[in-house]
Amino acid sequence: MLAPDPAGRADSLVAGLQCCTNIEILSLTNCADLTAAQLADLLPRLPRLRELSLHRLSIDSLSFLAQPPLTSQLVQLWIFGCSQLPLAELRRVQSLRGLRKLRVGRSFTEPLDDQTQSLYRPPSAVMPLLEEFLYWAQPASAAAAAPLPAIPAAVGAGQ
Repeated sequence: MLAPDPAGRADSLVAGLQCCTNIEILSLTNCADLTAAQLADLLPRLPRLRELSLHRLSIDSLSFLAQPPLTSQLVQLWIFGCSQLPLAELRRVQSLRGLRKLRVGRSFTEPLDDQTQSLYRPPSAVMPLLEEFLYWAQPASAAAAAPLPAIPAAVGAGQ
């Protein structure tokens, strides 16, 4: 799991990861200053990336998902605690043609309604290869919040 030091270190994190072209699994957690633009710059430079976990990021867009090689190679995506994302951004996931597992928890500015959830529930018309879709809604209050499911701690070896 990668979590940079306090604000202002995201550029260093991105620069360091760009050299690690063999990364297959990447989990970014509590990177409050990491932006969607930085992810758009970083992720296409990781040609072997197959699994991506975004946990408690302050991003407001998923546009970076619509770039090769992510569109064909990403097979698993976890989005947890990214509560600044507008719900309309979820449609960007549909560009991931090879995605097999999608897990979304406590993310987006509003809950996924039943119709939206049904779009992603296998068998999915919009994502035919999707085998698993799990969704955890944002709790009504912080007091009602249960812990999020465990995020894998593995990060692919780089270089």
